[in-house]
Parts: sequence; structure tokens; C-alpha cells
Amino acid sequence: MTHNPSPDLAEPITTERFRLEVVPPDVLRAISEIGSDEEVEWAGVGPVPRALAATMPASLRIRQAEADPTVSCWLIRGIVTTDPTSATGVRLIGHIGGHDRPNPDGMVEAGYTVAAADRGHGVATEAARAWFGWAHRHGGKIARLSIEPSNAPSVAVARNLGLRPGVQLWDEDDQVWEMVFEAPLPLVSTPL
Repeated sequence: MTHNPSPDLAEPITTERFRLEVVPPDVLRAISEIGSDEEVEWAGVGPVPRALAATMPASLRIRQAEADPTVSCWLIRGIVTTDPTSATGVRLIGHIGGHDRPNPDGMVEAGYTVAAADRGHGVATEAARAWFGWAHRHGGKIARLSIEPSNAPSVAVARNLGLRPGVQLWDEDDQVWEMVFEAPLPLVSTPL
């Protein structure tokens, strides 16, 4: 798989506590091919926890990047934090990424997962704010999250970001109804 986004788009997105790193194609491919008892190693980052690997739409994103290599920087980014106990000095605590680059109206939709042990500490909000800020600098005009209404933590993330609820849509892939939360970019800062 070719992976040639423009260099500035592929650079890590940094926050106060994290780096959002483009997940390399070899790691995505390994995730798409692993068995339930296998672990994937990300060079320079360390192991991809099985629970996080299971939530990555790796096969779908590989197909998107193969069709258009320049879209890969919009897709899956690992949420990487400093960890002095790790052999690499960092560890993967989640992932975030867009469904694609901005659509013709400038709408960018993101999805994320944070490792269970790292939830409840503002990781998703901080990562999403940074990702949407990056998306805005590269043409995004509207931020979108689609969330199952019963997912109270993600609804809180949307509200913390200043996104407002709108319509409910059926998610064919996940076979659930989701509430669409949107706001214009750039996002207005709101307290956590």
C-alpha cells in the first residue's frame, strides 16, 4: 500500500498531553489480519492493545488509502502518550480519525476510542479538539460526531466540544441509531 500524504498533513498533531500519530499502513494491515490471540507491534510506539485493535476499522481504511493515498492522514491516528515505564517511552491509549477528508460542504466526521483504563480523564475531548482544529486548518468547516444516544460519555465529549445535537440517523455499518452532533469550525473553547 502506498502512503504518500503531503508531509505537513502527515505530521503528528500535538496536544498538551498527547501526539496524534498517523497509524502506518503496515500496522493497519497487521491489525486487519491478526487473530484474537495475537498482538501487533507499532515500531517506535509499542504494542497495539488488542482491545484498541479490535475497534479500529483497519480494513476499511486500508481500502480507502489504496484508492487514494492522499486521504490516509485523515483516517486513523493513534493517541500516543508519554510513558516512562514503556520500552519506547510512549504508549498507545486510543485512536481518532476521520471517515474521510472534508466533503464538498466542508463537513468532517470523526470517530474515536480510548482504552478503558484511560477513560474519564478528558483524553477523547482533548484529542477530538486537536483533530478538529487540524481539520479546520486543512479545509474543514463543520465538525461532526455521530453517537449512540445511550453513550453518555461520548455525548459529554460532544457537548464539551460545543457540538449541538441534530437529527438521528441509522448507521448501516453498526446497525444502530445515532444522534448527529455538529458545530462550525473552528470549535469554540468550552471548559472541561
